[in-house]
Amino acid sequence: MGEFSAGKSTLANLLLGCSASPVMATPTQLPPIWYRAGQGCRYINADNKEVPLDFARINELGPDDAKVVFSHLDARILNVAEVIDFPGSSDPNMNFDSWEMLFPQIDMVFWCTPANQAWRQSEAALWQEMPEKLRTRSALLVTRMDQVTSETERMRLLRRIECEAAPEFGSVVPVSLVGNADGSDGGYEGLSGVLELIQRWCTEIEAEARMEERAPLDFTPVPRPPARTPSRPLRPLEPGTIVPRRVFPASGGRS
Repeated sequence: MGEFSAGKSTLANLLLGCSASPVMATPTQLPPIWYRAGQGCRYINADNKEVPLDFARINELGPDDAKVVFSHLDARILNVAEVIDFPGSSDPNMNFDSWEMLFPQIDMVFWCTPANQAWRQSEAALWQEMPEKLRTRSALLVTRMDQVTSETERMRLLRRIECEAAPEFGSVVPVSLVGNADGSDGGYEGLSGVLELIQRWCTEIEAEARMEERAPLDFTPVPRPPARTPSRPLRPLEPGTIVPRRVFPASGGRS
């Protein structure tokens, strides 16, 4: 997710290992593209009906033609996680109905913000409207870090992001989505961190699903152990006596 020209489709293509997602030089109102393992392509029209689609003609779809496009590919990552490439959110005429329709199906979010215009007020306002469920496994990707050539500017940018945006996300990852995969020119900065997050979150989601299947809620009362008889008589309290309480460590934390 993110605003127009933030690197969303470039990231999707890197994850998929092919140039599947259209990378536009101008703003577009394409619907969300949902990549799944398999073959074929179709879209859901305004009447909630499935319509076959030649993916090469996806740019012919208008904003009112399709709610979502399902594109099936043979990509390794799709055996681990499905990928949804959302359109840019900066268009004030964008119809967010298709976004909201997909929210219940999303388990993790990568929000792309370009380093040269990082975390604008419009982005922050839209992120605040997102369901709390999407924040649990979310990462802010600061893209185009290759364009920040000064180390001083880089540190200043990341400090500002840490202050203004980091509390709203599970992780912040500076990335550069241009380069050579073999690392001959430094490679793709931050891409390994993105892959690690996907792997970790998928493992957590799978474990949670197993727990839900194997451990259904059980409201049967648990038998209480019999009261323990004190080994010696308790001394009666005197007025003003300070009685220390046993303190048990609290568990849990923000996930």
